[in-house]
Amino acid sequence: MITDQVSGESYYNDSEPLLLYWQKKIFTWLFFLLVAGLLPFLLSCRSALENGQGIRIFFYSSLYIWVLGVLFLKKIPFEKRAGKA
Repeated sequence: MITDQVSGESYYNDSEPLLLYWQKKIFTWLFFLLVAGLLPFLLSCRSALENGQGIRIFFYSSLYIWVLGVLFLKKIPFEKRAGKA
């Protein structure tokens, strides 16, 4: 049982394999770090506008929206969000 150090409550649900638990945890943190890339996203969009390459903004925006969707749409099963199909 994996417990929270502060409250003593269990994070791990015994109904799922431990490996799947850690895969979900690592996957969520990796995508959270990608969301932290908001500043580089905005800077790249500004640079694309200044250089007259507006089509890149569409590309950057679609990737960023995909990352946000994968991170925040927890209703989608983990296997599909991770691309395991």
